[in-house]
Amino acid sequence: MKVNHFRVLTISALFTGAPLVPLSADPPAEMGSGNVGDEGPTTFLPKFSALNSAGVKVFRYNLYPGDYFRNGAPYTLSAENELLAAQQHAVTPMILFEHYGPKDGAAGSYKKWYDIGRAFALRFMPNGTFWQSQGISDFGISLYSAFNEPDADSGTGAIPTAAYAVAMEGLADGVNSADAALKVIPGGYARPNSSDNYTANGFISAIAPLLNSGKLDGIDLHTYNGPVDARIYGSNGVGIYTNSAQHDFARVKTASGITADINFYTTEFNFKKQNITEDAAAKGFLTCLWDNLGVVKNNGTTRATKLVFPYLLLKTSAQTSYFSLSTQLSPWVPTRRGEVLQLVVNLTQNLSWGSLAPKTTGEFVLFNGNGTKLWVWQNRTNWTNRPGTSFGITGIPGGTGKIEVYGWDGLRNTIPMNGQASYTVTDLPTEETLMFRALQSAAPNVSIAPPLNGSTVSRVGFTIKATASDTDGTIKRVEFYDGATKIGEDTAAPYSYTWAGAPLGARALKARAVDNTNKTRISASVNVTVN
Repeated sequence: MKVNHFRVLTISALFTGAPLVPLSADPPAEMGSGNVGDEGPTTFLPKFSALNSAGVKVFRYNLYPGDYFRNGAPYTLSAENELLAAQQHAVTPMILFEHYGPKDGAAGSYKKWYDIGRAFALRFMPNGTFWQSQGISDFGISLYSAFNEPDADSGTGAIPTAAYAVAMEGLADGVNSADAALKVIPGGYARPNSSDNYTANGFISAIAPLLNSGKLDGIDLHTYNGPVDARIYGSNGVGIYTNSAQHDFARVKTASGITADINFYTTEFNFKKQNITEDAAAKGFLTCLWDNLGVVKNNGTTRATKLVFPYLLLKTSAQTSYFSLSTQLSPWVPTRRGEVLQLVVNLTQNLSWGSLAPKTTGEFVLFNGNGTKLWVWQNRTNWTNRPGTSFGITGIPGGTGKIEVYGWDGLRNTIPMNGQASYTVTDLPTEETLMFRALQSAAPNVSIAPPLNGSTVSRVGFTIKATASDTDGTIKRVEFYDGATKIGEDTAAPYSYTWAGAPLGARALKARAVDNTNKTRISASVNVTVN
């Protein structure tokens, strides 16, 4: 890392949007944390439990020189216990081979890094030899990186950029000699974000040929924003886009001579609690989280983002108030920024990316095949070309029962829907990120008692009673039927109907609940004999 309530909403009709084509699924599988290493079970087991509590599914596994290279040869043994525990907690690692020039010496030869890459890939890639020895399939490490923030090193012993490029090429070739489908990226860079140094002191320029040839899959930018450093808004609250992850990514490629349409990673990002409250940090964090999740490639619409790791998910605010996303690790208790992360994880679970427009409208759309859809709007000046207090929601799925409106502090409003395909939400706050979720209307549940099934009842009169519930709204009425013939209804709980003069003989009584979206289902019935 580097050092450095709004009013009730109203709605009005808009046009219908085009159907979406999925780009990729399940954003929580791209979110996680760094800073898990060779620490022993008393340390790493609580961290894996914390990842599970946060709902994220990936993490960066940090290995230091003595953990991965001993006696002139690659050393894989130190990683095995932690990686096995990761599999048992269903969190997937990537590896960062740490190496800091002033502390760890020269970068090392091409062969050294080739051997390291090949040894670790053969051992820990999906269906690698370690997993085979444990009887585990379909789990493993597909992403490898090295040299975290080399551009932050300075003075005697700092790694020369040429030696760095040689080592990175060796790592890439070694990993891909095990399996060409595996990915290698450089460890993160600090200076593009911290000081607008878009070549990272020449380190990114040095590996540009490896990126252009496809040996390296993308770059890892550490994007720390805040109210003082790398600001996303000015002292007047007006948005500043030039410190966004999207802007930094584009400038890095241009400045460093990267012509390939590479991927984007960030294994460290946050909105710093720097002379502000935790609530203010959480508000900024939501913008930064979506900024990093929604980075696009050269055409402005194809998604470039592969991994997004907030720093620090696994340390408490007592340890680092600037960055921490928790107040307690075991069990994990989130700060406000941690709650924002959990909120986005919950809202995006099993969703696919439909469209991204970070360079124009500042909107992202995600959806699934079950009628859930999420719109995200970076409603900050310079982050959208139409900032304001209203947002047009188009392409609302059929059967939507409600639209929920979320901000950094959670659910703010619920808007009932009744078959509309599009709406404008108005009276929205400015200079913050907002989310809108469409949910399908579920059929209400209903049950009958009494009379009991199989009982005999009096023709003089008996009362049919029903209970009804609906997850998406209130019950409008409960209708009562004798077979297919409606005999009565009740519009207020407790729902009942007294039937005097019922026909003699066997009767099949049914109850049907109707909710405010006119969703219905006959879900309860009893058979009685009238005498």
